[in-house]
Amino acid sequence: MTLDEPVRSSTLRKAQDPLVDQSNFSAERLPGLAIVFDQFAEALAEGVAPLCRAGTSFTVEQIESASLFETLGEHQGQLAAVMHCPDLDARSLAIFDRSFIDALAHVTFGAKQAQNSRRTSSADRPITRIETALVDQVSRAAAQALTAGLVGFTEAAFALERQELLADAQILGRRDMMAVAARLRFEAAGVNGALLLLIPQTTLLPIRQKLSKDPTSETPPIDPRWSKQMKAGVTSALIPVNGVLEELEMTLGEISDLAVGHVLNLRGADSGRVKLESGGHNLFWCKLVQADGRYTLHVEDPVEPEKGLLDAMLAN
Repeated sequence: MTLDEPVRSSTLRKAQDPLVDQSNFSAERLPGLAIVFDQFAEALAEGVAPLCRAGTSFTVEQIESASLFETLGEHQGQLAAVMHCPDLDARSLAIFDRSFIDALAHVTFGAKQAQNSRRTSSADRPITRIETALVDQVSRAAAQALTAGLVGFTEAAFALERQELLADAQILGRRDMMAVAARLRFEAAGVNGALLLLIPQTTLLPIRQKLSKDPTSETPPIDPRWSKQMKAGVTSALIPVNGVLEELEMTLGEISDLAVGHVLNLRGADSGRVKLESGGHNLFWCKLVQADGRYTLHVEDPVEPEKGLLDAMLAN
């Protein structure tokens, strides 16, 4: 069997698999993945910080759909952490390349600045027990970070199951399965390395609907407690209301001549109706009546709002 034959066989089986066909499984169609991996990167940086003597950061460089068969084949022999969630019976994989291990050892043992001139290629050098122990600590932090990354989408508590050099193409299940691969860049003290987080399709399918929603286009839900308090505060606010029987136009000179005892004649243009207003806004027409020896206002009709300049222009 040639190398192309299992790939063609894998493609045929995927085409016959209704779970894969109906899932529309594609990283481009799942904008929520960006949040998952950003939260993962932030949590992992916090988890790794105690190991390092310099500031560390993880940056998500790429998120894409990937074939487990092809991806695991490309990373054969690299150190990987298998993270397991018992509640979901799901596994994910964190793969550390040689540059990550070198960078981690560099900042862990107190280097303040990268000495590129003294560093030689270590791609063929076996991983030491000390380096394996360091990556083990990062792997445990990665499992906790993956748990934090999925917050808001599902409750999934991941823990480190084991750490091994990649050799088994079915380490995460069926090798023709699709997965999401997120490449993260690790930077600290002038050195950097790469980490690949691999999440199988079967782990993400139950939350595919949540991941397919663009969080930036959704209106955040209103806190009912805040809404209730706001409503109570607004409805209980004291606002002055005025009843205007009639408005008169007078010159400044006429006003200055007013004195106690002068009588102002009303035109009665509105048939004795009183306009109820507040804050310069007309609210209702009211009728002035007497009840129990007091003048009262009986609300009759709302005041028709005046057309603004734009409305008047449109009406013409």
